[in-house]
Amino acid sequence: MNTIKRSHCRWTVNELIQLQREYELLEMSIQQIAKIHKRSVRAILCRLEQEYFIENWEQARGFSELIELNDDIKVSIEKDTQTMSPSMSLQEEEQEEEQEDESISTTSSDSESITSNKKDEIDNRLFNLEKSFSYLSNMVKQLFEKKVTRDVKPKLQSLRKQHLDRCC
Repeated sequence: MNTIKRSHCRWTVNELIQLQREYELLEMSIQQIAKIHKRSVRAILCRLEQEYFIENWEQARGFSELIELNDDIKVSIEKDTQTMSPSMSLQEEEQEEEQEDESISTTSSDSESITSNKKDEIDNRLFNLEKSFSYLSNMVKQLFEKKVTRDVKPKLQSLRKQHLDRCC
């Protein structure tokens, strides 16, 4: 079943706020967000980058899982065709080394580096929230100004008409 039902639909303000909440506060992966919003993972990545929640796609939470999934698909295709390349074994070795490095870094007892990393992460999240808030407040101001000018124009036109009717 195709879960991408909102392809080519505009993003609403509520949807953008929900996207920010899910990515920054709830720390959901891009795959989970794509499923909720019924959009493609690529659409989520593009919107996150447009709204300055991420600087590039590689920074997105869950992007590495997406790459690994694509690698797994390539591996299964290669196994089906019975053509296994030597570069795949190198990739598998690199993945194992990365997993070992991650396990070593999580077992380190240097509490100062952990707290500084958490502080940096919180600072980054706060900065992104402030940027988003200012963006949304500017958007609301612009919408309000448009509504005010739209409401004032007919009144001015009717006043001019009344004035012209009196004079002539």
